[in-house]
Amino acid sequence: MDKDCKDKKTKNMSIFEFILDAIEESEYIFAPKNYAFTKPYRALLDWMYEEKKINYRQKYYVKQVLDKMIKDKLVLLAKNGRLQLTEEGKRKLSDLKFKDFAISKPKIWDKKFRVIIFDIAVEKNSIRTALRRQLADWGFIRLQNSVWVTPYECKEVISLLKSHFGVDKNVVYLTVESIENDAWLKKSFGLV
Repeated sequence: MDKDCKDKKTKNMSIFEFILDAIEESEYIFAPKNYAFTKPYRALLDWMYEEKKINYRQKYYVKQVLDKMIKDKLVLLAKNGRLQLTEEGKRKLSDLKFKDFAISKPKIWDKKFRVIIFDIAVEKNSIRTALRRQLADWGFIRLQNSVWVTPYECKEVISLLKSHFGVDKNVVYLTVESIENDAWLKKSFGLV
């Protein structure tokens, strides 16, 4: 990507992610009637190129990605010519944005552990697996399958996690002063 085409928001964003984000946030991206049903991607491509979000060579790739998104029913072309996210597209964008959250690590540890305990039914195994994967991605350490720990403050992020997966009543956040035999945890987190 050209230097002009990079900014903080899109630097690490895939074209797929950026298209979803651009359609969601941009009220003025639409396909004018003269090519609304033959080239629904044209207005988006022109906008992305003018805003220096993509370079000239990437236009073809963006068109391919957008065509696939329309085929997969993540994006639809409304009667007024606007590109819109479907419910599935909104869910996919929410998943992608959620993965960008991170837990900040303070310079000085407050000597407390944050423990996440959850009890999610077997019928919701995919949610349970996604929750475990997200906690691991954020650097939590598994004490048991449904008990995870980190030494860093993360109450707000966990509230978002609970809301995102719809498991508010099934996930408990604890702040604890000590954990029995915690020397290995401290070592794992680099606190010793």
